[in-house]
Amino acid sequence: MYNNLMFIAGLTGNYGMGKSAVLQMFRELGAVTIDADWVVQQLLREKQVLKKIKTLLGAGVFDKKGYLDKSKIAQRIFRNKSLRLKLEDLLHPLVFERIDDFFRKTKNGKKVFIVEAPLIFEREYEGRFDRMITVFTKETTAINRLSMHGISPKEVVERLKCQLPIKEKIMRSDYKIDNSGLPEKTKKYVTAVYKELLKEAKAKNLILEGRVDRAAKILGKPFSIEGTVIKGAGRGEKLLHTPTANLAVEKSVPLKEGVYAVKVSYSPIHPFTHSPIHPFT
Repeated sequence: MYNNLMFIAGLTGNYGMGKSAVLQMFRELGAVTIDADWVVQQLLREKQVLKKIKTLLGAGVFDKKGYLDKSKIAQRIFRNKSLRLKLEDLLHPLVFERIDDFFRKTKNGKKVFIVEAPLIFEREYEGRFDRMITVFTKETTAINRLSMHGISPKEVVERLKCQLPIKEKIMRSDYKIDNSGLPEKTKKYVTAVYKELLKEAKAKNLILEGRVDRAAKILGKPFSIEGTVIKGAGRGEKLLHTPTANLAVEKSVPLKEGVYAVKVSYSPIHPFTHSPIHPFT
């Protein structure tokens, strides 16, 4: 996660399904939004980055004036998986470094922050975010919409094949937004999701303060964490004379240091332990 003191959602989807339009809707509702594609455009103006791209892809992807020809880059990388992954390996760390820097300089931690990026699941970046949102349409809808902008169906399908199936992204997300219909309908979905994110952001701030009872009222349920039980140093048994369990969680838990009463459910079949946190009274 970029900054454990903030509530940050990741927004993703597949080519032509309307991530940017949905991001704009979130911005209009009051969220602080970051477009990873915009960050990439800024990077592509930097001499050091252009030099590395030239080394990787050759001088042929530049025009006579020395500017990058995006159509030539697309032709190369979407037909050559090895080159595409190498370009991603070059740009992605720089993109997230810039986004990390933004969050380091941001002091208002009570807002909802949304980072839009197309390859969050493909590159396994979802662990950086509190929640994941996927924007989806049918592939035919994406193809039809992009064809109106002069992009051929062949090119769209070529790019979609480089991304995870949208059904898998939906399954792995906390929220999904159907962008198949008119913008007014999509805005209703976005508004509903944003209301939930606001509640979760407020609850996270309360949890950071150790006020899990108040957070539970906002969420409508006790705050919970889940993770894999791992072997520790055995200090609980030695010092407390009580067996304890250590959890390795995918996302860092913003709990204030203290003592909490908890209910634990454990299944040897399921890899996770679910621990609703209740205020210790």
